[in-house]
Parts: sequence; structure tokens; C-alpha cells
Amino acid sequence: MASSSRTRTVLPSTLLVVVFALVVVTAGSLAFEINLPVGQVTPTGCAQHRDGVRFAIRKINELNGGKGFAIGFDQTDYVKFTDNTQIVDDTVFTGDDYDTEHQRVLEVLASDAQKHLVVGTCSPKSENEKTIATNRQTVVLALVGPNAYYEDKLDYVFGMHISSYTYTEPSFKSFAFEGAKTVAIAGRKQSLFFQTTCAEGEKYAQSYGMTLSMPRVEYEASGAGSLVKDVDYQRQVAKDMCESGADVYAGCVGFDEAKVWLQVWEEMDCKPKAVWLTCMGWGWKGGMGTQIPDGQYILGAGQWHSAMTYSDPVVGNSTDFAREFEPIYGFEPSYDAVAAYAAVYVYMKAVQKAFREVSFSSTDGSTLINDNYEKIRRSLSFLIERDTIYGPVEFDLEYGRNIGRQPANMQFLGDYEETNDQMVGYCVAPSDVANAALLYPTPNSVTCDAGKRYVSNANLVPGAGEERCLLCNKCLDCENTYEAMVGSCDFEGKRKVTYRWPASVAYRCSLNATLPPSKQIDCDYIPMDSGMAMGVIIVNALCMVYTLVNIAFVMAKSNEQVVKRSQPFFMVMFLTGALICNVASFPFLGPAENIACAVRPLLISAGAAMMLSALVVKMLRIKKIITMAEKLVAKAVTVKDMLPTALAMVGVVLGIWIAWVAIDAPVRTATLKVVDPYNVYKEYGCSTTSVFETLLIFYCGGILLYACVMAYQIRKMPDDLQETKALLFSAYTIFLFTVFGIPLLFMIKDNMVRVLLLSIFINIPTVVTVFCLCMPKVSLVMGWKPLLSLSSPADSAFTTMQTIMKSGQTKVAPSPTADATKTTTTASNGSG
Repeated sequence: MASSSRTRTVLPSTLLVVVFALVVVTAGSLAFEINLPVGQVTPTGCAQHRDGVRFAIRKINELNGGKGFAIGFDQTDYVKFTDNTQIVDDTVFTGDDYDTEHQRVLEVLASDAQKHLVVGTCSPKSENEKTIATNRQTVVLALVGPNAYYEDKLDYVFGMHISSYTYTEPSFKSFAFEGAKTVAIAGRKQSLFFQTTCAEGEKYAQSYGMTLSMPRVEYEASGAGSLVKDVDYQRQVAKDMCESGADVYAGCVGFDEAKVWLQVWEEMDCKPKAVWLTCMGWGWKGGMGTQIPDGQYILGAGQWHSAMTYSDPVVGNSTDFAREFEPIYGFEPSYDAVAAYAAVYVYMKAVQKAFREVSFSSTDGSTLINDNYEKIRRSLSFLIERDTIYGPVEFDLEYGRNIGRQPANMQFLGDYEETNDQMVGYCVAPSDVANAALLYPTPNSVTCDAGKRYVSNANLVPGAGEERCLLCNKCLDCENTYEAMVGSCDFEGKRKVTYRWPASVAYRCSLNATLPPSKQIDCDYIPMDSGMAMGVIIVNALCMVYTLVNIAFVMAKSNEQVVKRSQPFFMVMFLTGALICNVASFPFLGPAENIACAVRPLLISAGAAMMLSALVVKMLRIKKIITMAEKLVAKAVTVKDMLPTALAMVGVVLGIWIAWVAIDAPVRTATLKVVDPYNVYKEYGCSTTSVFETLLIFYCGGILLYACVMAYQIRKMPDDLQETKALLFSAYTIFLFTVFGIPLLFMIKDNMVRVLLLSIFINIPTVVTVFCLCMPKVSLVMGWKPLLSLSSPADSAFTTMQTIMKSGQTKVAPSPTADATKTTTTASNGSG
């Protein structure tokens, strides 16, 4: 029972499967394929139109495993397009002969027993097709933009192209929205395309609230009176548009006029906020020659742009289309190829729509298209197809025009690339499929910011900016500042300052800016070849000569009694220190260098220390002799005894200077000096941050003070044994020059005068000291009248020492006469 039941259950299911298979087999045997010819007649030069059709036929026929596209309610019957595109050689047939031949070939095609769907030829030859389409009742999907082509309202002529009347509408609408108030329009008079595009552009401008800045210009464009290539006329048109002050320039022109217009606008430095030209999308590179870069920011319109995001299920989007099309036909597809392809695709959709509810019999295939040709035409009339690579397609019921979308408006927004046929154009309308926003106003028309100046190509300074396009930004960096060229120091210790505009900024923000006159500024050092340096050298040289004469005198007359009493060795040491002070101002000549910076304080301090230490040990020696005389001690006090003290005093100076150089040496340092409100230059001087300079000053001052104290202590000694008067007068001189000289040096800003005064302030106290110590001795030796009083009796030293001894004898036990005599003789000789 179970087995019987299972059998009864399975048998009905099996029967259903068998019946379904029989139905499928039967349906397959009844399905058919139809060949529908697609015709086209084109001149040789219209390869884009022709190959667009061929590519569409090829792609559609590949559908469904090579069966073509499905039709009917059951979608089991298929249609394949037959390629019946014809070429008329326009190099053989020219003028009227071409039109005759074109019409003949199309007549043959339309008279064929099998009805054709025809895709129109390129626009210049399209008038050859309307009459034949109407007479032969053959559907033609024309690839023509101007509305005038369709004004006859022919039932069999449809327009695949978007109306060129609307080309200006998206851009003009955007201009008005961005604030444009005026527009200047000019273009060709004779042409279905040029004349109607600009005429409609005027209407769009006015509808959006803009006014014409000048009456719209139309000029002859055909025949002997054509002004298309009349350069003088076109220059005048461009000039009038510029002088009208319009925000927007619009031209319905070809490249001949565009070249002249752009050149004139560049020459006149015109600043339109937008330029719209019909030829913008026609292959800018091939049309504009050397003026290609001037296309930047120019707008135009066209049927289609590759940036539009439209697509269809057969080929995909524009990228897919180009990737497949170019390897086959050897060139990049333009909108003409895409429009031609889309025309065939639309035919496919119209056929599918015409038979979408039909179930066919096996006898329908051979006559299906001919019997239903009118149905296909009506289906095309009411077709609304959104998904095509060309964008939405819908035909106006009155004129048969495609009103599915707006035209593509483009703008050049990228630099020109040699590899492209045109500059990098971007789609800026319709906005829902655009890949960039319209740029308005153009950079050329924008007011320059602070620190920028408008510089036209004609005013470009060589090397200060590359030549730019007509509408490019011309606001370049500018300054009213200038550069100061500071010259070298001259004989008078001046630097000449001249001015120039900086090479890095070639443009003045003010066109009236001028350079200031040249001037002179003080030198930061004394040039060796200057008059002031010569003055310093003369002062130093005279003082050196005087010091050397005194050294020579001391050495030559060292055996003279009065010179012996002055201790010749220490006199020479004193004069050597004076000689060092004489030359101490030499390192201040010429520009500051590190060596000179270190030597300057050394010479001044070492010279002063050597002079003062020699005087101090001279007085210390006398004081020791006096002390020993008081104690009746017979002992010679020699140079050897006093030399370590002198060297130690000078050594302290050297030690301080060595530590100074080792720790924080005076170095050449730059400071900035203001030349004018815009410029500074570097002055170089010596500087240090340590206290060693102060230590040297106080140390030398301390030696001078100690010398004065010593002079006071031995003041009762006769003048030929000590130099109290001379030393005090010298100290007084040094004090005066220090008190008044140092502030004066700080007050004087002229470096040359300061160095000369420094030389004088060093040399005068030095010379005064040398004069006070040496001149009395020279006078006595030479027998002149003493300028400073010294004891004239030769035995003044004996008298003084005897007085001291007698004073000492009253305090201590008597001493032998011989000892007293020995001590007195030693003191009076004045040498070790």
C-alpha cells in the first residue's frame, strides 16, 4: 500500500515537468530572429557620426549571446540590427555635386523593400535628408542642434541633439545668480547654429534680469561679404565689447574670430567676469594655435560631456564607452559619436516599446517591421527613456526635438595638456551630473588684495612671473620697499648708499613709487686709506718719535750722573711702556677683526702697566735706600732686586688678558644699523660680555694710585732722585682726560672722530708723563734752562743723605765714617 501510494504521488509531478519541457521546446521552435537595417549616409570627414552608429550596432547585436535584443511579451524573440551605413567621398564629390550624390544614396536606401531606421548625417549635410525622409516615410533621427531644422514639423524627422537654442541658458542663469548685471553679445549672422544661439542667449539674459551693455552684433558670415576673417572688423567688435564694460562677453563664433577677440582683450587689459564662446568645445588645441592657454576659464556649451554620469546597460558610462570604442576605431570618441550611438540605442528602445505586449507567431518574423513601421514611429514619438549614455531622452510632440535634459555647459578649469585635443574642460551644468562648479567671476576680474598688484602680460618684468592667460589671476606680489646698496668706506670715512628695487619683488604697489636719492652714512671703522686714519697715524708717529728720542737719550747718556740717579733701566722700561701706548690706537684702524679686538685692550693696559710699574719700582728702590740709610745698613739695591716686582705688576695685566681671551675673548660682532625705514645693514665692532675689561681698568688705576702714594712718601727726597712733581702732574693730566674724555667718546657717534680722539686721549697723557720725567734730565745734561726745577748742585744727593744719616745718628749708636760714606755713595750713584 505504501508503495502504491508513493507511485500515485510522483506521477503527477513527473507529468508536469514533461509538459513544461514540451512547452519550452515548442516555444523555442516558434521563436524567431529579425534583422532590422539601420541606415546612414555620411561624408568621409564625419567619422565620429558614422563609427558611433557602427559601434552601437556591434554592441547591441552582442546581447543575449549574440541574438540581439529581445522583444515581445514573452521576451523570446530577438532583433538584430543590420549595418547599412554608407559613405560619400566628399573629396570626389564637392559642392552641389556632393548634395546630389548624398541624396541619391539616401534615396536608394529609403526605397529598399525592407524599411530602415536612419541615423542622420553630420550637421552641414543634414538638409539633404529631410525631404527624402518625408517622401519615403522613413524615420530619421537627426544629429542637428538648431531648432530651425525642425520647424517644418516633419513627422518622420526626430532630433537626437539637444536644442542649440538652449546652449547659453545654464551659464546665463548661473551668471545672473552670481550677480552679473550686463552682457555683451556678438556673432555670425548666417547660420542655423550661430545666429539662433546668440539670439536666444539675448532672450535668456533678459529673462534672468541682465541687460545688454551694447546692442547685439550680427555680421555677415558667408559669401563675398563675409567678415569672419576681416581682422580689422573683428578687432573693432572685440574693442566695443570691452569698452561696453559688460560683466559677461558672449560670442557665437568660430576660431577665426576667437583668436582676434582674445588678443584684443589681452592688449586692452579687459577684465570680464566671464567669457562664453560657442567654439570652446570644438577642439581648442587644433583651433587656437599659439593662443591655446588663453582658453583657461572660458565657458562654452555642447551636446554632451564625458564627465556626465549618464550610462546605459549596454555599454556602461562614458569611461566604459571610450575604453571599448578607441581601440576599435583609433580615435577618442566625441559627443558626436556618443549621440550617434545613443540614436541606435533609442531605436532599440522604441522597437521594444512598440512590441512589449505582443506575442508573436512563427509567421510574424519576415514582415514584422514593415507591417508595424508606423507603430514604431509613434512609439518613438512618445518615448521617454532616462537611462542612456547621452542622458534622458524625450521628444517634443510638436517638433520632434529631444527635450530630455539641458545641454552640457563646460568651462576650462585646468592647465593645458599637450596630450589632449583641448584643455582640461569640466562640466559645470547640468548641476546634477556636473563634475565641477562654475567659476565666476574669473580670477582676472577680482580686485587684488593688499600686497598685490594687477600686472598685465604686457607689463610683466622678465624673470618676475610667467605669462598668463587672458582670464588668469594677474594679481602679483608687490612692494613699495626698496633695497639699500651700502658701498665701502671712502677717504672721508663715509659710505655711499644707493637704492634699487628688489629683484625678488619686481612690481610696485603704487605706480608712482620712486626710489629715494642716494645719500652718505658714517663708516663703522676708519679705513686705512682715509684722511682720519692718516691723522691718527701722524699723531701716533709723532708721539712715537718723541718717545724713541727719549729712549735714545737715556741709553746714550746713561753714564751721566743725573741719568744714573733716575735709574736708566727702569727709565727705558717706562719709555717702552710709553711707546706701546703710542701705538695702542693702531688696532682701531680698519674693520674690526678678532685679532684686533683682542689686541686693543692688551696694548693699552700693558703699556700703561709697564709705564706705571717702572715708576713704582723706581720709587720703591729709593724708599728702600732711605730706609736702609736710616738704619745705617750698607747694602746696594740693584735692578735685579727690583725687576721681579716690576715684572709681577706687568704679569698681572698679562694674566688677566690671557684669562679674558681664554674665557670670553673680545670678538668681532655684528650690529644692525638702520639706513632707512626699510633697510638695515651690518656694522661690525668688538664686544665682550665678561668683567675682564673692568678688571684691567681698575688694576691700572690702582697702580697709578699706588704710584701717587709712593711719590708722596718720598716727596722730601731731592728732585733728581724722585719724580713726585712729574708723576703728580701726569696723574692730574690722566685724571682730566679720563673724566672728560671717556664721556666725550661715548657722546660722539662718529666712529672716525672717536678713534682720533682716542688716539689723542692715549697719547697726550703718555707724552706729558714722558715729558715731565725726561725733559728736566735732558735740560740738565744739555745745559739748558730747566723747564721743571731739579736741584742744580751736583752734590744735592750727598747733602740729603748726610742729613738723613745725622738724623739717624741721633737715634742710634754712632757708626764708622767709612760705612756712612759707602751708603751715601751708593744712593748718590743711583744704580745697582
